[in-house]
Amino acid sequence: MIISAGKTGCSLAKLINGALKTDKSVILESGIYELDGTIYMPDDSSLVLRDGAILKAQDHAFDKTGCVSVITNSDKQNGNRNIKISGGVFDGNNAFNHRENWKTGPCRGLLFDFINVDGLKLQNLTAKNSESYHFRLGFVCNFVIENVIFSDDLFTPCQDGIHVGGGCKNGVIRNIFAEKGSTNDDLVAFNADDVNYYCQNIGMRDADISDMLVENVMAEDCWTALRLLSVNHRIENVTVDGFTAGVREMGINCDACRYATDPLFSDENYPSGVGHLKNITLKNFTLWHTTEKNRPLAVLETNAENFVIENLKRKTELDRHPKAVTIRTRNMCETKLNLNGETLVLSQGEEFECDLQKIERLSLN
Repeated sequence: MIISAGKTGCSLAKLINGALKTDKSVILESGIYELDGTIYMPDDSSLVLRDGAILKAQDHAFDKTGCVSVITNSDKQNGNRNIKISGGVFDGNNAFNHRENWKTGPCRGLLFDFINVDGLKLQNLTAKNSESYHFRLGFVCNFVIENVIFSDDLFTPCQDGIHVGGGCKNGVIRNIFAEKGSTNDDLVAFNADDVNYYCQNIGMRDADISDMLVENVMAEDCWTALRLLSVNHRIENVTVDGFTAGVREMGINCDACRYATDPLFSDENYPSGVGHLKNITLKNFTLWHTTEKNRPLAVLETNAENFVIENLKRKTELDRHPKAVTIRTRNMCETKLNLNGETLVLSQGEEFECDLQKIERLSLN
């Protein structure tokens, strides 16, 4: 079905959902569309926004108790397959669809939400003004998210860009650009474990994450560029190649959420550290601080096996805190650290800091 702006004559959400059930395909022509309810994507369906099309959440249509997201899949319990969304601007209108409390809601504030999907493609679009995560994925496999722009006018807590949760595997994320200020939390996050009672995490489950490729990500001034969160579940076989970002907090965050408002564990109960990051390669990173916060650019506090950073450099001409530590490691089991060809053996819990402006190669085992 092809829909033109201003000519629906009924609830836009009902019109789109009805067409997706029968035709499996919906195309929105150029224009502004006010969405009055959640779009549910069934099996083998596609939603295309033509150039100039803006799909905007209607004022107060998504801030009610229990409201989850603007767009989701239709059968989270049994699963869906082969969903495609492309083109246009998706605007969560968070100024008029906000959570009363960032922990408890009552709404969840998600823009795109997909759980239990095999075959998902999201491409060539702008994600704008999400109240919490712009993209949330749980138990999604064989997915591609590419050619995405993040553009926010109002910044809110837990406003991740691409939030990949437990159970996800075989994913590609590439050609991502975040405009200045976006996103107001992790730009790309792999969270095998999480605080799942927070409103934006309800419906997610802790589980292993594996086989991810991230390429060509850029941000002018995001909160944190990349998070890898593992406490009890594995994150393995992840390659990130090409990440250029100004950050207000951290460039690479592997702190296992131990400094969060609601930590997932107590260090005194885990003297040998937590988590399992295996076969992780992070290469061609250019990072700088956009604030004067005294934060390391990379925090590595999760047990790791074959964890490698190659060609990480600081953009000193833009760095507002050039004296801050480049990399800090601590709170791990006994670990062999190799930095630019020199090997150290860190004892359990030992802290190591590096202030080099360029890291040719660092490995943890």
